[in-house]
Amino acid sequence: MSGFKYEKGADNIVIVTMDMPGQPVNIMNAAYEAMMKATLARLESDIDSVAGIILTSGKNTFFAGGDLNALLAIEQDDRAGFFDQIERLKAQMRRLETFGKPVVAAINGTAMGAGLEIALACHHRIALDKPGIQLGLPEVTLGILPGCGGIVRLVRKIGLAQALRLLTEGTVLSAAAARSAGIVDDLAADADELFAKAKAWIQANPAACQPFDVKSYRIPGGTAAESANANLLLMAPAIAFKKTRGLMPAPAQILAVAAESTLVDVDTALRIESRGITKLVATPEAKNLIRTFFSSQYLTKCATDRARLVAQPAARAAVIGAGIMGGGIAYQSAFTGTPVIMKDIAQAGLDLGINEADKLLSRRVKNGQMSADKKAATLGAIEPTLEYGERFKSIDVLVEAVIENLAVKRAVLAEAERNIGISTIICSNTSTLPISELAQGLQRPQQFCGMHFFNPVHAMPLVEIIRGRQTSDDTINRAVAYALSLQKQPVVVNDCAGFFVNRLLFAYFAGFLRLVQDGADYEDVDRVMEQWGWPMGPAYLADVVGLDTMQHCYDVLSAAYPRCASTESKTWYQVIMELGGLGQKNGKGFYLHGAADGQPPKLVNPEAKARIAETAQPIRKFSDQEIVERIMVGMAIELAYALEEGIVASPEEADVALLYGVGFPSFRGGLARWMDFVGLDAFCRTADNYATWLGPLYRVTDRQRDMAAHVRTFYS
Repeated sequence: MSGFKYEKGADNIVIVTMDMPGQPVNIMNAAYEAMMKATLARLESDIDSVAGIILTSGKNTFFAGGDLNALLAIEQDDRAGFFDQIERLKAQMRRLETFGKPVVAAINGTAMGAGLEIALACHHRIALDKPGIQLGLPEVTLGILPGCGGIVRLVRKIGLAQALRLLTEGTVLSAAAARSAGIVDDLAADADELFAKAKAWIQANPAACQPFDVKSYRIPGGTAAESANANLLLMAPAIAFKKTRGLMPAPAQILAVAAESTLVDVDTALRIESRGITKLVATPEAKNLIRTFFSSQYLTKCATDRARLVAQPAARAAVIGAGIMGGGIAYQSAFTGTPVIMKDIAQAGLDLGINEADKLLSRRVKNGQMSADKKAATLGAIEPTLEYGERFKSIDVLVEAVIENLAVKRAVLAEAERNIGISTIICSNTSTLPISELAQGLQRPQQFCGMHFFNPVHAMPLVEIIRGRQTSDDTINRAVAYALSLQKQPVVVNDCAGFFVNRLLFAYFAGFLRLVQDGADYEDVDRVMEQWGWPMGPAYLADVVGLDTMQHCYDVLSAAYPRCASTESKTWYQVIMELGGLGQKNGKGFYLHGAADGQPPKLVNPEAKARIAETAQPIRKFSDQEIVERIMVGMAIELAYALEEGIVASPEEADVALLYGVGFPSFRGGLARWMDFVGLDAFCRTADNYATWLGPLYRVTDRQRDMAAHVRTFYS
């Protein structure tokens, strides 16, 4: 029973403390199963003298969930054994809740996945109400479902409608929010109160049992067969499909299990749930999502390790340039607790930045996520100004976010450097311009780096931290720490035109431009790429970014990467701009935006389509496979170049950067993972075929060809 501490007090209440040896958190694996088996055996032998049981943790967290490494190792042929293991684990939980003695979960830390499932198998749940403690069943984000009773018990506790919202979105809640949702029964301010309340509940409920084990029990809101849930179950599959486009099987499986579980007894429902997770666990989607989770954890650890080296986190920041991006950065800084000065040369710019922040905060107030007082305090943490002043001497980090023009940025950066303290670091929010070129003229280039935010700042999780030739390690570490304080995921990359994410997007769009030139209908291209998993196709994405911005990026990056440049005299961005279209920002691009009420939200721009047809090859049908290959292969080759040149340090960082920065389909595991899935040998053959008639965009690197010849993968 090593790892599970068993203590029976004078009150005959047994406290079982889960503290699995040799690991920082408790996880559900074979060792856990053996420990729980021994604990249950001891409880059974001692049951006559036991007044009740408190289940708690000896770790900083209550229970971290399932063993993802073990899940990752399961193949299709292993599913029968996995099913049997799940059933054994459930039998243990079922035994715990049917002992005939009250069982309380004293949740003294985060309880995720299987951890919350253990708590749900107790009769009563009390959680510490402290910042950072989280509870949830996020298995859907890993391509699986809660398989240790989470669906069955949650539906029976809070009802089908509310449970489905939490389960299909993988919602993670604070202790207080879990209490409001009905998942947790009580809260405690500290450990003493936690155990006092647990013991008091046991003494007040000596004959406790699960409500659903009482014959007269009725699920809140009724079963799936009742009319009250008819509309929910009619619409839920369509809503799930709209979110996943049928590309991820877990939400639909969760819906099916949850609905079916309400129509049968608890033990049958638990078996249905076991079948559901067994169907999902060995799918490519689950494996890729679990790998993506590991890569994300690795990237977070890299960033956290850097931030720990910073002597003093940023206490005050400044943003120069108060447009949409500058206003967004200022909002995020103030919202996450770092006061910020926002400077512009025009009052209109300051008004735009403040209005952007006010709009975002008002939305949070309207949605009940923030009080009006908190909104006022957050806005008050943004200080708009038209002038430099003495207060700029005390800031720790300055972010420049002016127009994407080399000369303008250099002038602004030089002026800013003259007006800040000698220890302040400067970061440029540039999307394409090399940091080493921007640093020319600075007196302290070692304290300068890139900090590339993605639009919209409040919603996009990634920030690229770009190291210039003279940037110091301390500057990088301080920029990383500031990004983490903004609740962003930083990835450190080395300097080049476009850095990492936009450099790869340039290759992605290069494939798209050539496809349209060769006669592909851009509507078809968008449809295929969205079905492949991208949140939007390349034509629509170009409209969202802005065609003028797309053309600017093309002008900068085509000079740096001529192998990706178009052979045509004009890009399709220029063609549509000549028609007066800028994309979503003025309502006209590849598509028409802001359509009148009653019309579809995305209409093709007939003028753009007609003009393209005049100069491109005649429209012809491309297979879905060819569309995907012609867009993705060039992008993947550019990833190989970036890795070989040391622009990004590892495939893990590359994959997470594309996931968080541009919405690369998470269930495909990342671009490097996708190449490994295709197989490097098959990938090189496909690329060679296109290179013979489409040119250097599809020419693999020597390193890729060598890896293919030796049957290696990017993650090996």
